[in-house]
Amino acid sequence: LKLNGRAAFLNDGLQLEWSYSGFEIAGQLQGDITLTGITSTAEILCYSVIDGDYDNAKQLRIKDGNLTVAENLPGGYHTVQFIKASEASRGRMNIKGITYQGALFKRPADKALKIEFIGDSITSAAGLYKTDVQTDALLRQNTFLGYAPAVARAFDADCGIVSISGGSVCTKDPKLPDYYPRPFYSKADTAWNFPAEDEPDIVVIALGTNDTPSYNAENIDVLKAGITNLLTLVREKNPNATIIWAYGMMATNLASDYKAFAASDGNTYYTLINRNHCDGDSGHPTPEGHKKNAEELISFIKANGIAG
Repeated sequence: LKLNGRAAFLNDGLQLEWSYSGFEIAGQLQGDITLTGITSTAEILCYSVIDGDYDNAKQLRIKDGNLTVAENLPGGYHTVQFIKASEASRGRMNIKGITYQGALFKRPADKALKIEFIGDSITSAAGLYKTDVQTDALLRQNTFLGYAPAVARAFDADCGIVSISGGSVCTKDPKLPDYYPRPFYSKADTAWNFPAEDEPDIVVIALGTNDTPSYNAENIDVLKAGITNLLTLVREKNPNATIIWAYGMMATNLASDYKAFAASDGNTYYTLINRNHCDGDSGHPTPEGHKKNAEELISFIKANGIAG
């Protein structure tokens, strides 16, 4: 298995909690591929991607039991990627096994570039639709349709996401500095080992919207310290990564403060993203908004020579 995002083994199974966590296999395969012994704390939205064809990814949903992620594969070499699209705060899933016909080859290779995203409901792609547009709550949040995977795909990069709806820098719970070091959203007593070979090349921090209601002249120093502390933590865990603080995809009135306080260490950038199509539930970006957000971030990365 090639593990994607913060997927990790727990209790004899593969535990997926964070948005966009999952795995990929490759080999000489045919017929059906089924995940077995799944247990989940809630119904989970997920996707399977066959042979890197994201445009035709298969949308799936599962609570408990077995899940067929590929059907009637013609015999030959195939890659199969499984992605959890529901965010961590919605629920977690544990996978006990995989059944397949054929032979698995060695672990698929890492991409030449890896991008990690730290954020809140926007990065989780929550609130994509108003309730009268999409009555199924499971589909109103779908990280697969968010800006973050779109940016990663544009650069053919591996993608990791650590995001929580309601997440903030420091002024309200859940505070991302508390959650960022964890492999599991639900377990405060565990720590991600941040292996050097898995260090992202780029870390995008998209936070600030949930700090806005708490902002006032009295706690601006709290916010300033929180930004500095988070940047210090991310730099400590990722000493070689380029850090980009992106703000404005929903709230915008702290733009000047974030620009001033996202202090550069020589490899840190700040960019203000426009409020694109914030017509979803509670003013969140729609899928069209996420596409625009991705386009702006892709342009910023290219314009600053961070990635080609």
